[in-house]
Amino acid sequence: MRKVFLIIGLTIIVFLSSWEIVFSEVAKEWCIGLKNSIKSLDLPYGIENSLLVKVEGAKEKISSSDPDLFRAAINKLGAFKNEVTALRGKFLTENQADGILKQADMIIDLITNTTAQNVGSAGGLVEVSDPSSQIYGASVSIPPGALKSHHLLLCQQILCLQVRLLDLGQKEQFSMKQ
Repeated sequence: MRKVFLIIGLTIIVFLSSWEIVFSEVAKEWCIGLKNSIKSLDLPYGIENSLLVKVEGAKEKISSSDPDLFRAAINKLGAFKNEVTALRGKFLTENQADGILKQADMIIDLITNTTAQNVGSAGGLVEVSDPSSQIYGASVSIPPGALKSHHLLLCQQILCLQVRLLDLGQKEQFSMKQ
């Protein structure tokens, strides 16, 4: 497998297999971590359950691997944040509320700053079209013939700011603009 690493302001990952291997698995693990944090707070059953249901709902939307359902996951996490804010100072200490709100924000940021597009042998364009994204306008053009089969391309901003292109087949020409 040929690997190319470039330093730039966004990440493009071409998957040989499922979308869930990288993005969805990370987001699901973060949801599981948030659920574990909630369970560790020793809240009354009804309150704990209400919070867990919201996080589980977000996790299910993410697990669908359907980018169209990611907005629904963000909405579930928004409802979670609203409930945590209402519980602050009553059933949650400031530190407890801050901790689980930060975890929810990390999941929301991961979802918000990710764009996905299926691209096949005919080529295609992956473009961040969400004006609220910090990498709005970033795009990658995959020319015809560069990929032998369909792959899910993922474009997201990350801290290490690198591009990973995995198994592009015979041709490795592509263009990027931001």
